[in-house]
Amino acid sequence: MPPFHTIQPLGAPAPLFPAPDSSATIADEGSLRIEANPDRDLTRIAFSLPRAAHVSLMLYDVQGRPLGELWTGVSSRGKHTLAWPGIEAQMRRLPAGIYFLVLTTPEGKECRKLLRRE
Repeated sequence: MPPFHTIQPLGAPAPLFPAPDSSATIADEGSLRIEANPDRDLTRIAFSLPRAAHVSLMLYDVQGRPLGELWTGVSSRGKHTLAWPGIEAQMRRLPAGIYFLVLTTPEGKECRKLLRRE
């Protein structure tokens, strides 16, 4: 797996993490999936697209505040995965709690609950 990109503040043009891996096989078409949920360290996030499209994957706290953009950019058709180490845009490890991942595509939005544990 390639190393993580340097984390940029919200609104920065660069993605927080590497481009999703299009060779993944763990998500179904049109789905957003979280592995190791609840997680403690590294969380695998998978999504699948019916066609190439611009996508955004945002992380929110339980109060709806954005914590960081995990990925934004054009992704090819098919299945994709990325690994997230449980940190937010200011390079702080997130405490145990409930968070939400929102995948936005031209077809709409999909949200999943993510549980972090100590």
